[in-house]
Amino acid sequence: KHFAFEKEHHSNWYKLLFKTSGNFCFTIKPFKKDDDYDFMLFKSIPDFCDSLLEGKVSAIRTNISRDKKDIDGFTGLSSSSKIEFVKQGVGEAFSKSIPVKNSDQYYLVIDNVYDKGEGFSLELFYETQLNIKGRIVDEKDIPINAEVTINNNKGIELGKVFSDSITGTYQLDLTLKNNQAFTLNYFKDNSFFYSRTFEHTDTALLKPINQMLPQLKKGLKYSVGAINFEPGSPEYLASSLPAIKNLTKLMKKNPDLSIVIIGHTNAGMVY
Repeated sequence: KHFAFEKEHHSNWYKLLFKTSGNFCFTIKPFKKDDDYDFMLFKSIPDFCDSLLEGKVSAIRTNISRDKKDIDGFTGLSSSSKIEFVKQGVGEAFSKSIPVKNSDQYYLVIDNVYDKGEGFSLELFYETQLNIKGRIVDEKDIPINAEVTINNNKGIELGKVFSDSITGTYQLDLTLKNNQAFTLNYFKDNSFFYSRTFEHTDTALLKPINQMLPQLKKGLKYSVGAINFEPGSPEYLASSLPAIKNLTKLMKKNPDLSIVIIGHTNAGMVY
């Protein structure tokens, strides 16, 4: 009770046929945050429409909560949620994601309880849970206490930990959207930082990712890594922000440091 629409107001129905397996999520993003979008997700069965009218089929995920304005009215399915059904009233904005298989079929209904709604965008995606771990040492293989951050391809920080000062080990547990690159960044005040970009399917993530951060020394050359540009342009990609911020932070922490930055952009391809 109270986990389903009392009635449809201004609704859209979607038929979802999955071509690949994965942990399915979606985000409903209202164009006006005051709109209150609710949803129900059903797994398809034979004669679905007749069975629905006869009350023989139930939703497997719902979210009928309100007061989502603090997150611009967003709602949907998320790997970070543990709740399958969110009832009426004040509640969680997101319900628990669902594992799907190739050829699975579902029906999604989205309903706005208010008149004169301005519509929404619907983002469908898979998410993968990752356990990233490793060890950070200096050039003498001595463990160091360093900052480890992970950023998405827009430069937004998704997580941060510090490696253990005695063992140098670190561990990051997080959930990432599939088919998006992310960047691991390693930083320590008196060492040179390092940035490394991965795809979520990269097999290197299955093994410990160990990193050496060398002490800053006069006359040495270091690779900053992961600073890339738009083709034929001096404009850097948003994914380069973490490395640029690390370089800026390094210079501020070491005001007596003098450095020469050398790099290039490619010419791009014109067709």
